[in-house]
Amino acid sequence: MDASVKTPVESNKGGFWNLIMDDRVSETDFRKLYRDYFAHRDEIERISKRRISRREFSQIAASLATSFGIASTIGNMGMGVSKSYAAEKGAKKGTIRIGYINTLDCCLFDYILEKKGIFQSMGWDAKFIGAAGGPQVMEAFIGNEIDFAYVGSNTPGLASQKGIASKLLVGGMFGMGGFSVSDKLYSQGVTDLPSFFEKAKKRSAEGTPIGISTQVPGTLTHACAMIAAKEHGLDPDRDLDFKYLPPPEVSSSMMSGVVESQLICEQFGSYPEFFKKGKVIAHCLDSGAHMMPCDGLPEQTYTQCTALAARPGLPDEMVQACIEGHKRAAIFMKDNPAEAIKIAAEISGTKAPLEYVAMFNRARWHYGINWESCDSVWNNTMRKIGLAKKNLKLDDLVDTKNSIELKAGFESMAGVNKKGPVDVTSEDFRSRIWAEALSKFG
Repeated sequence: MDASVKTPVESNKGGFWNLIMDDRVSETDFRKLYRDYFAHRDEIERISKRRISRREFSQIAASLATSFGIASTIGNMGMGVSKSYAAEKGAKKGTIRIGYINTLDCCLFDYILEKKGIFQSMGWDAKFIGAAGGPQVMEAFIGNEIDFAYVGSNTPGLASQKGIASKLLVGGMFGMGGFSVSDKLYSQGVTDLPSFFEKAKKRSAEGTPIGISTQVPGTLTHACAMIAAKEHGLDPDRDLDFKYLPPPEVSSSMMSGVVESQLICEQFGSYPEFFKKGKVIAHCLDSGAHMMPCDGLPEQTYTQCTALAARPGLPDEMVQACIEGHKRAAIFMKDNPAEAIKIAAEISGTKAPLEYVAMFNRARWHYGINWESCDSVWNNTMRKIGLAKKNLKLDDLVDTKNSIELKAGFESMAGVNKKGPVDVTSEDFRSRIWAEALSKFG
């Protein structure tokens, strides 16, 4: 092999997640890189404790990084601020290190955990890291910066198939957000998924494919967009013009006219309606032509959107504390909806009326997990769109020993309480719910 030609590992500039998503990097190669990374980091730490000059340290560190081919990626990936909190009472039991997406309110349980000091009140120290998206949170998990990662229910599977084990422990939001179109498309009769994809076929044939924004591959929103296109007979790469953007930009790109449609999690899914720039035409909670495919099950209305992945081998007491903490966050959300909305708006930078619609009227909430949904998201949806390279057993995806199993039809702890499909896309729903939101929080 030509020595000047770099391997995918050698040419990597984006950290661990790029390698997770790179089909050319085998599980064996990734495991070796992973071992070498921590050997490199341990060596840096060992050297830093010696009595040497800063110049000597820099030279040694540069040499190690060069020979390894990838320096520490965590500091260069756009992570949010890492915040640590001390236990409020009793001797500290240890530190719960947890990462979550701080731009999406589908991680609301962890917003509440941090803001209300729930872990500290239970005698634990806590470290929270916020990041712009699930891949960045998983980057911190892979880099051993955190032990718990609150992300889309499909995201940990991508790391697992490269040998980075994690298991879903705690649930959160059910109902993965909405598929929205611009007011212009809506006025042209694009009012549900069949009419959208019929329009998309015509536009593709004319050479002007419809632009659609969503999150990057590896996220659940991306998976939903891909499977929806495939199930309606389109080739996503050929027949649609996809833009992969951070969550806030997914919505702003549609409202500014850069694209004509979007698929994103709750509050940004509802943004176009709030600003009177578009309509939600399909959703995981809805039914029929307004049902957005996600986990491949006949009834989509209990799709596991977000979940907390845990590193295997953690102390049992810490695992149980994490479950109990999220249970307390769910109870707080149910008992204190106005304050929960305020917390969500503060962290993700949204408006309170928007949070009322998205969190309490277009989502279900529970700290348990829909095992069947998680299994089908990976072994059905992710397989069909080509990102799952191998089937994973339920026990590889979910901590079936400790997590609380929920079955479709369960009673929500907060948010939508009506069982089964819920009308969340009609004009009647929009008129009623936005009037309520503005009167309560406007």
